[in-house]
Amino acid sequence: MSDIRFACAECCQPLEADPSMAGGEIHCPQCTAGITIPSESTRPPEAAEPTAASAPPPIPKESTPPIPKKPSLFWRRVAAVVVDMLLLHVFVFIGTAVTGTFVFGLFLAWFGFFILWFIVALKRNTTPGKALAGIVTNLMDNGSEKSPRLLLRFAITWIPLLFLSLPAFELGQGEQLLLVSLLQWIALLWYVALLIGLVATHGKGGIQDAICKSESVLHITEALSGGRKAALWICTVVLIVETGISMLPSDEGPENGEAPNVTVPQGTGLPFESLRLTAHTVIGGFRELDFLEDDISQWNGTASVVSKDGGKLYLVSNSHVLGLQELAQSDDLTDGVPEINAYVLVVQFASGKEVPVVRFGDQAGSLDLALLEVDATGLVEGRDYVTVPFDSAMKIAVGDEAVVVGSPHGLTGTHTFGRISAIRDRNEGEPYKAFQTDAAINPGNSGGPLFVKHRNTYKWAGVNTFLIGSDNLGFAIAAHHVWDSKYHWFPVSPRGAADAINQLYGRRAVVE
Repeated sequence: MSDIRFACAECCQPLEADPSMAGGEIHCPQCTAGITIPSESTRPPEAAEPTAASAPPPIPKESTPPIPKKPSLFWRRVAAVVVDMLLLHVFVFIGTAVTGTFVFGLFLAWFGFFILWFIVALKRNTTPGKALAGIVTNLMDNGSEKSPRLLLRFAITWIPLLFLSLPAFELGQGEQLLLVSLLQWIALLWYVALLIGLVATHGKGGIQDAICKSESVLHITEALSGGRKAALWICTVVLIVETGISMLPSDEGPENGEAPNVTVPQGTGLPFESLRLTAHTVIGGFRELDFLEDDISQWNGTASVVSKDGGKLYLVSNSHVLGLQELAQSDDLTDGVPEINAYVLVVQFASGKEVPVVRFGDQAGSLDLALLEVDATGLVEGRDYVTVPFDSAMKIAVGDEAVVVGSPHGLTGTHTFGRISAIRDRNEGEPYKAFQTDAAINPGNSGGPLFVKHRNTYKWAGVNTFLIGSDNLGFAIAAHHVWDSKYHWFPVSPRGAADAINQLYGRRAVVE
């Protein structure tokens, strides 16, 4: 028989005893309590579960309020610069649109931006961009004059941006290209240094702050409102998209020897009242350096818009309106090599707007034709110009009524009237068709349009090019030769003029 197993009622100590000792009494070896040995094995009593009253109360956790994330001054300053930069772009767009010229429009844009920036900084200790981003700029030395320090801050922050814009001015003048590149690199390195300074100080200070003895601090110390955040993001996206578009490869016009990408209006005519918008004055000039006295020349001719391709207008004129033949021969009294210091071409449209010519295309053969490329920004068809209508199927006969429009002797919008006197096949190095007319063609009419009346409208027939004597013997190259020709393209600059002379005129020219 197995032993009796039981437990102490006081301390639950497990015990064993021989069955023959059942009913007897023993003492617990653990707690010395008296225990009566049971007659059979029993289950040890389980330890009592602690009651809720006896359980120790839970220790409450300290509830600490969440610490708000401090706004980043660095990123707010970056966003402020983005807003100010976009504002400058808006000023440039408005300036060029109002003035119709890039250089003057850019000058007005920068002047307007500076006035706005300076007034806001002077009155509010901030800029338009910083105001939106919740930043103010405090002067650490209140004893100094505020205006000079603001002027200095504007100069070191924004003026280097002008150096990065220098190529847009078409300043290519020989060795000056090296200076332009040097200024661009200096400006770029300067902006890199400004950025490094802001990163190193987490936006609290930078090179411009140290120079101007100022500090930028948060005006709005909490998170920006949803409207401000949305405005900052919109400005950032717009500036990135606009910058990306401007950096895309632009259509620089036709390459050397290729015809321009023109669209020819077919089968249309113009009312007489619209003819004044078809002829535009070309104003040219150059300066050639000589040992004793510089050669300076100015002249004018006429041109007509033949096509619009994207943001550019193409006008047709005469090759001799470019003035390169005269420029190539301008240094014959010394070494025979013209030293070109300046070369400009400007189109004064019929509305009075003046636009610089970006590039010129000189006809690759012997025809007296040239194309001019200008920026179409700010120019409106029907207000500033009308594209000359060309009908390749139109039949021109001797006796047809003719109108010559141009700027003889600088007299813009001059109309002379006559008839087609003859249609001649000429050959001056290459064959071409010319229309002879008794409508007066005078100096300054060169490159202008010859119109023929057709069913009460006027269609473009040719490009006025020369006259014989003073007996109303004028000649115009047939319009279709404009489309059939190839052209060599050059920038309107001293370098472009020198390259054209070297390649096309059998002479040598240099840039000074």
